[in-house]
Amino acid sequence: MDNIRSKFLEDNPAVIGIDPGITGALALICGRHVEIHDYKSTMASFNLLNLLNEKFSIKFAIIEKVWIWKNEKDVKRAETLIRNQEMWKTLLRINTIDFESYAPVNWRKNLIYKKDRNKPGYIRTANRIFSGHEELFTRHDRAEAALIAYRALKHVESGMATSMGGLI
Repeated sequence: MDNIRSKFLEDNPAVIGIDPGITGALALICGRHVEIHDYKSTMASFNLLNLLNEKFSIKFAIIEKVWIWKNEKDVKRAETLIRNQEMWKTLLRINTIDFESYAPVNWRKNLIYKKDRNKPGYIRTANRIFSGHEELFTRHDRAEAALIAYRALKHVESGMATSMGGLI
C-alpha cells in the first residue's frame, strides 16, 4: 500500500497556494484532488499544515505577497495583511515546506484574463480551471488560493527550483 501511495505522490506532487488576505485561505492540489481551507487561527493553521504535509508530502507552496498602498490610511488593515503573511511564512518554515512569495502580477501572469482581474473574475477563473469543484469557490479568497496553488503546480511541473525556502 505504501508503494502505491509513494508512486501516486511521486507522479502527482502536492502543492499549496495561500492567499494571506484579511480573511485568508489555503488551497492544496494533488492530482485531481483539490482542498480549500479557510483561515481560522494560527494554531489551527499550524495543525492543518502538519496534517497536510504528513498526508501529502507537500512539494512546494506559493504565498501571495501582500501590498500596502502608498498613503494607506487603514492602518488596522495594513497590520492584519502583514501579520497574516508573516504568520503563514513562519508556519511554512516550521513545517519545512519550500515556498516562494509571488507578487499578484506574477502569479496571475498568463493565468487570468485581464477582464477577470477582480474578485468575481477570480471565482470565474477558478471555476473554469477546476471544473467540477465549483462549490469550493464561494469567496474570492478561496478562488485566489486555488489559483495560486495552480501556479505552484505549474512551477513544479516546469522543473523550476523549489528549494529556496522562501528566503528570496
